[in-house]
Amino acid sequence: PRGAEILNEPVASLMTRSPRVIEPGASVAAAVRLMEDREKGPVTALIVLAGDGAPAGVIHLHDCLSS
Repeated sequence: PRGAEILNEPVASLMTRSPRVIEPGASVAAAVRLMEDREKGPVTALIVLAGDGAPAGVIHLHDCLSS
């Protein structure tokens, strides 16, 4: 679907099924590298995983650049 049609699509049809992840102790530099070094093209956000593997938060590229 393209254009306005996409607004009616379920999120599941567009979501990334294997998102890029990072540990909370990783450096901001490591996060930016991970966002940029991607074969399919850069991403603008990473899921931060807690020690148990559960999502703890999200870090966005603009968070890294505004720090």
